[in-house]
Amino acid sequence: MDSVLSTCCLRLFPLGRLLSGVARVATLSAVQLPSRVLDLHPLGLQVEGGAVLRALWRWSCLQLAERVGAGAEQAGGGLHEAAIYAALASHLARVLPVCTSWEDVCWAYLRCWLDLAVDARLGSDADPEGALPGCEAALAELAGGAEVAGEGLDVAKGVWPLDRLRAALPPSFEAALEAADSAGAPGGGGSAASGQRFRGLQSALILDQVEALVRGTLVNWVLQGSSSQAALLESPTRGAQPSCPPGLMRFAAHLALSLWALDIARVPQDGRPSAAYEDIHDVLHKVVQVYVIHLIDSGAHDLVPLYACHLRAGLRHMTYQIFFEQLVAQSSMEACRQAYRLADTWFDFWQGRGDVAPQEMATIATKAVGRSRYEVVGGPQQRARFARWLCFGQSTLGEALRHANLLCREFALGGSGGIAAASSLLSRQLPAALGVPLEELLLAMEAGGGGGEVGSAQQGEDELAAQAAELRSWALYYEYEVEFGAWQDLYSDTMQGAQAGDDPRTALEESAALAKRTLPLLTAMMSYLHQGWLESLVTGGVAAAVGGPPAEVVLAVGPERGPLAEAEVQGGDAFPTFPSAEALEGAARGLRAALGAIAATQEGLQFVVAPGPEGMEGLLTVAAKCGGPSALDACIVLLALAVKGCLQGAEGVGPLVVVNVDAPPTVTAALCRCMCYPRVVLKCGALREALAFMGHSGTEGDELAEVVAGGAGGAGGLAMYFSQPELQELLQFERAATVLQMRNAEEAERAQQADSQEQ
Repeated sequence: MDSVLSTCCLRLFPLGRLLSGVARVATLSAVQLPSRVLDLHPLGLQVEGGAVLRALWRWSCLQLAERVGAGAEQAGGGLHEAAIYAALASHLARVLPVCTSWEDVCWAYLRCWLDLAVDARLGSDADPEGALPGCEAALAELAGGAEVAGEGLDVAKGVWPLDRLRAALPPSFEAALEAADSAGAPGGGGSAASGQRFRGLQSALILDQVEALVRGTLVNWVLQGSSSQAALLESPTRGAQPSCPPGLMRFAAHLALSLWALDIARVPQDGRPSAAYEDIHDVLHKVVQVYVIHLIDSGAHDLVPLYACHLRAGLRHMTYQIFFEQLVAQSSMEACRQAYRLADTWFDFWQGRGDVAPQEMATIATKAVGRSRYEVVGGPQQRARFARWLCFGQSTLGEALRHANLLCREFALGGSGGIAAASSLLSRQLPAALGVPLEELLLAMEAGGGGGEVGSAQQGEDELAAQAAELRSWALYYEYEVEFGAWQDLYSDTMQGAQAGDDPRTALEESAALAKRTLPLLTAMMSYLHQGWLESLVTGGVAAAVGGPPAEVVLAVGPERGPLAEAEVQGGDAFPTFPSAEALEGAARGLRAALGAIAATQEGLQFVVAPGPEGMEGLLTVAAKCGGPSALDACIVLLALAVKGCLQGAEGVGPLVVVNVDAPPTVTAALCRCMCYPRVVLKCGALREALAFMGHSGTEGDELAEVVAGGAGGAGGLAMYFSQPELQELLQFERAATVLQMRNAEEAERAQQADSQEQ
């Protein structure tokens, strides 16, 4: 029984604490322990005192591993028990038989190597003279023989680790890991490729090879075989993404987040970030961005802000630009609103961590919408749809007004496609995004920022009221544009029906009905001119735009083909482009010659005409630098004439469509006046002629010529906004209307005379 008890104690508790525990039991005992156990008392006291705490404890585990292992080999069982003791003693030979995977083998090699390395560094704190009185018998009992007990005494005196243990292991940590790799044990699961992939990852983390892991392994994963870091960093952010399996892409993104969270993504530095440090983090950010774009493409939109908040600001904003584009193209207005508010909630939660700033979502929306003005894919309609992102947050409503006015100005210079886009913006996009009629928002803004509930904190109430007044002006302008287009179609159908019909009475009745519909439109458009609505576009003169450095004006333009343009161009879903490089170069040459010749006579005025930049292929850019008020005035006139196709000396250059305008607000306002006032006036002229043709002999609109020339309530005269061809067209309308009215008067007089004779 004594032998069984002592053996069980040693088997169950091979740690040094067993010996000290036995000693405590011996001193406090109310029970009689076997004498063999009591013999361990002196050894337990030595271990507890620390003289042989580590070395002797590990040596005892070695003896138990050998003893249990030998018995296991004979009995065919007990290998795992032997392996436990062997692992505690760095006895690799007894651990490897129970390893079934690469992870097991790797752990065995590294655990044994690391423990022995610690042993060698610590040495032994035992007294070399030997300070183990009474322990020899205990060691002999534990070891099972005097020879082994002598080895134990040597261990207690500092002979540890034993040479036979050290010789069984590789000489370095790296070599130990290589030995584990070459052991040929299978992976812990999955395919052979995935097992090899994760072994490489674990090895890099173990050896602290972070730079190689990030710039080599992670890039290789995402690009599936390419080791080019530049290929990842410069890969397109739209369209085809790296063909990485989603699971691996997700793992790579989570690994990047883990390297950040655990502060592992580091390289040696001298107090400041090095190029290697920056490269590592560039790759990590790009890996996370690739996964975020995968979430966008796969429809997991609720997860997008959770990962995007970890990206640095530049990549985060770029990624949300892509997200916004996809939502606008594929999702409803309500889905867009929910995505915005979810991101706003998460970014508020992450505010102050990393570079997530206050009002982060408002900043992202403002930048994305501003950048959309320079995208040509989707035409002006895409820009109108993108304005919604400024309507979902209270803090960006003022910016929504400003941007809507900016779009309306560009659309006014953009031909029929611009009119279609502006109508969509004002009648559908903004009301749907705001959740209220546009008129309600304008009234709130004009009343002073909506009583504190609506408007941007950065804009004063006066500015908000001015923005609202301008947008109201544009709403009226585009309403009349749409109504005139519908009227024009109806008038054409009516006239064709009258010519083809056999019943004059029916034709007269239809003409009279159409005339009744025409009068309100003419009256409204004349009122628009009388009230000078387009004067609300700016509050000061054009010269106010000049101060200090020269003013710069840049226009991106394409050809205006009118009714001959493609349906998608007329509908605003695409911008018109020059059909060939020859046509582009011909237009550039004509504009360059004409503008250059005129600029040579104007001090402080310079023009540069060149093909559009990347992303605007098939377009021209016209850039002007104006050194003073007179140069700026001349620039506006010349650009307006160029857009109208009336620039003297520009051979082969017809009317143009403006795709983008980068200029001071007063300049864009002046350009819009030069384009819009003549359009409204000429439409009024067309309505007057049509009314007269349909037999109406009233005086509505008779003052049109005076409004243009000045007087009759006109805004100081509008003739300065007209080109010579436009003035000639107006005179033709007025002449025709006058002649037709005279005819109508004569017919009315003859009819009256006929009635009198009959009576």
